[in-house]
Amino acid sequence: MKFIPVDQAGLGSMVAIDVTPKVYDGAQTTNSDGTPFWVVQVLHAPLPTASGVKPKAQLEEIRIPLKQSPTFAPMTPVHFTNLVASHWEVSGRSGISLSATAVNAVPSKADHA
Repeated sequence: MKFIPVDQAGLGSMVAIDVTPKVYDGAQTTNSDGTPFWVVQVLHAPLPTASGVKPKAQLEEIRIPLKQSPTFAPMTPVHFTNLVASHWEVSGRSGISLSATAVNAVPSKADHA
């Protein structure tokens, strides 16, 4: 499977909506080290295009392996470490999945004052 690095600088803003365990057949999935996967749902507000058109916001899900669930207040701006996209195909269906190695809250401007 090919992983394509995603440059978050050009994406616009992402705010956390919810965090849930990644579940398959009733059990939380894990990586090869046994670290559980979590799905961070984010609201992604893309940057305007060069012609000034502002694309619609979208709900995205990003999978991350962490020992414990990350916790964020709803609508907390977040940044992902090592965000990558990968193509998948199963039974004639296909899509793009997003994953990262970590997620952190973005400090507010008030935190820097």
